Amino acid sequence: MKKISFFSYDIPITGKYNIEMVENSRLLICGCVGVASYTRECARICTREDDIIISGCGLSLCWAGEGKMLISGDLRTVTFEKGVKK
Repeated sequence: MKKISFFSYDIPITGKYNIEMVENSRLLICGCVGVASYTRECARICTREDDIIISGCGLSLCWAGEGKMLISGDLRTVTFEKGVKK
């Protein structure tokens, strides 16, 4: 794994993604590279290695930028599927 200096610390950058979920209403994805598809019932978010599929009701893409995305709504399932390397 290649080490890249991050501020004044030596933190290895893995290129992976992180997910934070608040109850069943908000999902923050860090490390995403795009949106493959999006409806009010299902969103498919791309990372470098996997696709993250979120299903629920009333899904809303609240914020996206700098490799991060915030999705809100009545979240029901979050699944991971190997995607094509990007």
